[in-house]
Amino acid sequence: MSTKLLQYTEINGKAPGSMLGKKDLLRLHVDLYPMPLNAAEAELFLAFETLAVALASGYAVRIPGLGTFEPVRRKARLGRNPQSGEPVQIPEKHSVKFKAAKELTQ
Repeated sequence: MSTKLLQYTEINGKAPGSMLGKKDLLRLHVDLYPMPLNAAEAELFLAFETLAVALASGYAVRIPGLGTFEPVRRKARLGRNPQSGEPVQIPEKHSVKFKAAKELTQ
């Protein structure tokens, strides 16, 4: 694929701004790179699995043209129950922060 981003007006009958699921991504992958659907599924699964392992291990991942995924840890803290006002201990939480590449934000 060239550095120029392809823009589709519709993917599997869904308009831009709609949520795409795994099957939608697979069909798009097969449209862009003709191959059997099961081969495309294996490629996408391996890519996502590798990304998940790297993030879970504490590494940030930069994908040129897409963006940067960064693992973040939110410390445990004291919060309040909005109904009763009682203090509640909120446990530590691990999450992922994503920053889109310039190509996606223009």
